[in-house]
Amino acid sequence: MLAGWARVLQLFVHQHQAIASPITVGFTRSSPLAVLVFCVVRATVELIVAPMLTPSCNSDAHLWTAVCWSLGDAIRFFCFFVDAIVPGGTVFKRVRYAVGPLVFPLGATGEMIMVAKLAHQRKWYGLYLVAALWPVGFYPLYKSLLANRRKFFDRLDDKIKTS
Repeated sequence: MLAGWARVLQLFVHQHQAIASPITVGFTRSSPLAVLVFCVVRATVELIVAPMLTPSCNSDAHLWTAVCWSLGDAIRFFCFFVDAIVPGGTVFKRVRYAVGPLVFPLGATGEMIMVAKLAHQRKWYGLYLVAALWPVGFYPLYKSLLANRRKFFDRLDDKIKTS
């Protein structure tokens, strides 16, 4: 049963990486470089690291990571969809900017754990350095996410004050 859910999550992530993430450049305030880094890291973890883990693509770290990715992306894309239908609405943007800072570090932690597990399982000790440096790459992406969140809520506060 668990293996079936892992496969569904894996297919969702593959579909997202191939189609949806590059499209988000037009919807987010993130720089195209940040979106590219985000996509490359996720694709590398999903297409290279996860299949090499034992059990392949069914490790607890992989399931955790895929759930975090799926939850965050499902909410994010639903909010993009509603925002396109209801221009000027703020409720779903508030949800998007509240959920992102919560699930992004959880998913990134899962990615880091997957890399560390692979290092342990394959005895590729250089990957421990990659896992240890994960926060260095995570920091600018998370900082950008928080800056976009802050800009949104600052503009919302200004709009409320002028109303």
